[in-house]
Amino acid sequence: MARKREFATPKAIVRRSHLAKALNLRVQGKSYAAIAEECGYETEREARRQVTQALRTSVVEPTEEVRAIELHRLDVILERAEEIFVKAGNDDRPEFQFRALDMMLKVQERRAKYLGLDAPRVVDIFKTTLNMGIADGLTREEATAAAKSVLEALNEQRGLQGLPAPFVDAFDDEWREADPEP
Repeated sequence: MARKREFATPKAIVRRSHLAKALNLRVQGKSYAAIAEECGYETEREARRQVTQALRTSVVEPTEEVRAIELHRLDVILERAEEIFVKAGNDDRPEFQFRALDMMLKVQERRAKYLGLDAPRVVDIFKTTLNMGIADGLTREEATAAAKSVLEALNEQRGLQGLPAPFVDAFDDEWREADPEP
C-alpha cells in the first residue's frame, strides 16, 4: 500500500499541527480523553489514533530531549512528594511521611538511571573467592585452587577455555609482593 504524500499545502500544515499538538499533550502526560477534549476529537479512540499517527510520521526526538522531558516529570513528582512529606509532618502523620520518603527515593533512583549515575559494579570473582576461602580457613594453595576452579567454571559457561593467563599471573605477583612466603 503506497503512502499518500503530503506536501506543504495549507491543509497539510494544519493537519500536521493538529497531530503535533496531540502528540505534545500526550508527552505532557495527558490522557486520551483530555487530548480528545482539547483537540476537538469526538472520541478517545480518535485521539489515540491521532497520537499514533503523529508518532509514525514524526522524527524521533533526540535522546537528550526525551531525557529532559522525563527528568522534568520526575522533578514534578519529587516536588509533590516533598509537599506531602512536609504536610504529613505538620499533621503528625508518620505513615504518610514514610510513603512520601519512599516515593522520593524511587524518584531519585529513576533519576540516577536516566543520568547513568549507577555504574555497573565490577567484582573480581577470583580475588573474592580466594579471600573467602582464606577466611574460611583454607590454605593459600587450597583457596587459590578453589578460586581457579570457580573462574574456570564461569569461563566454561561463557564458552571460554582455561584461565586468562595475565589475570592469574598478575594476581600471583600481587600475592608474592604482599606475602613473600613460598
